[in-house]
Amino acid sequence: MNEIKSVNLHVTDACNYHCKFCFSSGRNCSGPGTIGINRWKEIIADLIIDKGIEKINFVGGEPIMYPHLDGLLSYSKSMGAVTSVVTNGSLVDKGFFVRNCGIVDWLGLSVDSTDDYTEVMLGRHSKGCRHLENVRTASALAHDFGVKLKLNITVNRQCYFEDFSGLIRELDPDRVKFMQLSRIAGINDRAYSQLSLTNASFEEFRKRHSGIVLSNGSVPVFETEDDISNSYLMIDKSGHIRLDGPNGYSFKEYDAYWNGDSGFKVDSGKYIKRGGIYEWNTERKGIDDGGQ
Repeated sequence: MNEIKSVNLHVTDACNYHCKFCFSSGRNCSGPGTIGINRWKEIIADLIIDKGIEKINFVGGEPIMYPHLDGLLSYSKSMGAVTSVVTNGSLVDKGFFVRNCGIVDWLGLSVDSTDDYTEVMLGRHSKGCRHLENVRTASALAHDFGVKLKLNITVNRQCYFEDFSGLIRELDPDRVKFMQLSRIAGINDRAYSQLSLTNASFEEFRKRHSGIVLSNGSVPVFETEDDISNSYLMIDKSGHIRLDGPNGYSFKEYDAYWNGDSGFKVDSGKYIKRGGIYEWNTERKGIDDGGQ
């Protein structure tokens, strides 16, 4: 029985940002090619029907740059999955929500500082944009359309001294995940050497933010580097399973992963321990019903 109930589909490695510590680029794919929408649909159907996957996260790169994203979201929803898009927010506009109204359940926004200058220094920007302004706009639209909001915050040396409680109150997310910056060998080694935190520093950060309670009554999740390692089920743009380990990413053809060596598997114990399964089916109350 598959204990993993959610999956990250890295539908593209294209991105309009240049985050220094990013672990998603052409170097972390099993091949240069990208599978077509029909193959993605085959994989999605298999994940939901045969593998027990309940929630599908569309990630990148920047997933909104993937030309068939709307089609895959619609297909996933029609198959009964909870759908999520994890984005930097810069390309999120009202049109995205109008096109995908009733189809997108969660919007995940990546934000790593309460200060725009720090975001620029970290590479989380593109020409002419202000990242936090984009995040605020995308958050407001998510609330307006009744889409649940999640914040993914990568805690690193540039921001670990900041207080995120005010920004969290302002954006009013349904879930917050604080993640210790992780090293992926051969991908972000240089940035990791410059920006990584000790476990003690991450624990200090956790203690300072441990009193945060979201408006829905939940509390933030804190994932250490060890919690993250090998605890995510990921599929790269070429349709292969991707696992991370001490020597970087390893890949296996999709069908071979499910039928092959049991040693090449996501660590389900870590997955469950870090809160990989949560109340993702809970509906957010929209602005027209009082927001109760």
